[in-house]
Amino acid sequence: MITVTTATDEILKVLRTEEPRALYWLKKMFHGERGYSKMQNELIEKAMRERKDTRSDVFDYISAAGNRWMVFEHCRYHADIHFAHTTPIAFCYYETYGSVGAFIAGHPQYNELHGAKGVLFTDHFFLRFCQRLGVEMRSRWMVQRFLAIIPGILFQATGEKDQYGRMKVDCRFPGSIGRGIIRKDGPLIEIRTFLTDRELSRKQLRDTKTLREIGDRHNFDPEEVKMARMLKTEDLAGAFEYELKQVVDMGADEDEASKAIIIGMYVVRALVDLKYAEPTDFKFWQRHGKVNAQVLIDIVTDWQDEKPADDVLMGLFEQIFKNDGIKNYDVKEFVFHVFKLMRDDMNNNNN
Repeated sequence: MITVTTATDEILKVLRTEEPRALYWLKKMFHGERGYSKMQNELIEKAMRERKDTRSDVFDYISAAGNRWMVFEHCRYHADIHFAHTTPIAFCYYETYGSVGAFIAGHPQYNELHGAKGVLFTDHFFLRFCQRLGVEMRSRWMVQRFLAIIPGILFQATGEKDQYGRMKVDCRFPGSIGRGIIRKDGPLIEIRTFLTDRELSRKQLRDTKTLREIGDRHNFDPEEVKMARMLKTEDLAGAFEYELKQVVDMGADEDEASKAIIIGMYVVRALVDLKYAEPTDFKFWQRHGKVNAQVLIDIVTDWQDEKPADDVLMGLFEQIFKNDGIKNYDVKEFVFHVFKLMRDDMNNNNN
């Protein structure tokens, strides 16, 4: 069983091989794909009805190597657009006398910090977390609630090293900071302690200023939520600027990010206009955002203004239909409609 003293390569191997098995176990608890999908739909309906986050039952999974996992489905409600989406959460944990530590596989939203493949929140981190927030229960259930409440974690290398030559790292939580290091023997971030903003010294406030500012305005919304916000907003320009700042804050190239968002908006409009999708089919748009994020970036990268309907570009747009599971489609009609929408908007703006 892995613990804080386990070698980094072994920890990363466990996260890489056992997380998919834990997620498979979650689906098995709902009797396969059909039952799992039914559960997701029920969570979304409940979240929309009650206007708050919901979650599935939480299940324990013990791997063949004896590592202990907790796995569940969490449904996050977005009040600003009255929209909900689900995501599976799995973490491996170890228990000590009076505390608990947790391992999480790395799933970066945009880019990885120093190629990190996983995160370890040590038992000392959760000990300080509970002490400084007045939380009594230091158990795996406390970790479960912690991961459900936190939509995402923003990490930042400080540029300083500790006495062992390890890069120091800070991470942002609501109103608080986690502090730790990147292990030298592998790409694992180890968060070791916890401080509320009120406990930060003047130097710590200065050192974490950028991290806190970016973290406090970042929402970690997945692509399907961004798509839903674009579809629902009455202030398209404002929504576009908002989403652009999100990805640029994470280090994305502003020009590339803006073009990818713009193309994504026209793709959504064309899918609706040509009756390939219904604007209220939230389940479709959830999946669409997830499976087509990279395709939109590829379209921007390979875009050729002088020959917009070349084979490469057509192939990328066709991949959207394949990713969405749309069987009967006319890719040429679709691409030309996307271009028509663009030209119409340009003409309207120039008039």
